[in-house]
Amino acid sequence: MVEVGMVELRKIDADNYLKILGMELPSRQQSFVASNAVSLAQAWVFYDTAHPFAIYHDDEPVGFVMFDFGKGPREVEIWRFMIAPEHQGKGYGTAALRAAVAWLKEQNRFDRVRINYVEGNDAAKALYRKVGFSETGEMEGEEVVMTMSLADLPYVPEGACVIDRENWERKSYWEQFTRQARCYASITGEVDVTRLTEQAKRTGYSFYVAFLYCVTAVVNRHREFRYAYDARTDRVLLWNEVWPSHLVFHDQEESFTAIWSRWNPDFKTFYQSCREDIERGKEARGHHVPDMPLNTFGVSALPWLSYTSLDINLTADEVYLAPIISWGRWRSDGSRTVLPLSMEIHHAVADGFHIARFFREVEQLAGELKLG
Repeated sequence: MVEVGMVELRKIDADNYLKILGMELPSRQQSFVASNAVSLAQAWVFYDTAHPFAIYHDDEPVGFVMFDFGKGPREVEIWRFMIAPEHQGKGYGTAALRAAVAWLKEQNRFDRVRINYVEGNDAAKALYRKVGFSETGEMEGEEVVMTMSLADLPYVPEGACVIDRENWERKSYWEQFTRQARCYASITGEVDVTRLTEQAKRTGYSFYVAFLYCVTAVVNRHREFRYAYDARTDRVLLWNEVWPSHLVFHDQEESFTAIWSRWNPDFKTFYQSCREDIERGKEARGHHVPDMPLNTFGVSALPWLSYTSLDINLTADEVYLAPIISWGRWRSDGSRTVLPLSMEIHHAVADGFHIARFFREVEQLAGELKLG
């Protein structure tokens, strides 16, 4: 899956191919591009070089794109590209074409991408130029050839894509909270962990690792928690998934070392690898281990204190988009066990609604997770 701003590219499969087949352009546009039925038939015939994708906004298909990997060494073609008529004029075309280029860049096997348009299709010509394509002076039949150098595009870390800020649904919030009212949002609330603590005591599983699993699972469900900012290139990135950077405490030195654990939705796999990460972290010293990946979010636990408020107090002059999540010591009143949970996140990417939903979903997952 590749995602840029408001759209994402998904493989054509049994769940979406009929919707793609049902997309038809108005008569005035039908001479500009082959139907999706023809394109999918060609994808079947040329299965070794054709790569079709559905273009989605949220969970709704809004268009279609197909790549041809058979154009020659280090060159690839965007063979077909269309946005359904009811979704045209919404910015999906620009976002989808940028997503297509980003996906091709990620493959790390092409130096140049080409795309053609039929003479007279001024809308396509303008769109392709906007995204960065240029005419070569070549013609392929009745079509004008345009190309773009992938080698000249800025580096995008593996597993991330670049947000098209002009068409981003958070554009106005970004401008407000990074320029005019620069701020982070920080909320602390209590979550019920009665069932999870009881299971941990009964089974011997680590409550810390089990709760870390719940937190990481919910963070990865929602895109607002997977953003990052590259200050060197002034780009907002979106990770496909993020991993927790959490802390190992050294009792004798009264200090900590930040480690990281790879996310896996399978609880037992995550649990085992996280326990191994913690054991290795006990031997490390210094603020963090040297191999810290880019796609992390901060996590810390304060098992010595049940608090009511926590503020990391990040400076508003810096744009740090990943959430910072903390929790404290649990307490029980005899009927239920609760612990304080905190999140601090840049207001440009998340609001109180998103933080509150995070709390609710963590509490729900903590009540449903089965240990052992």
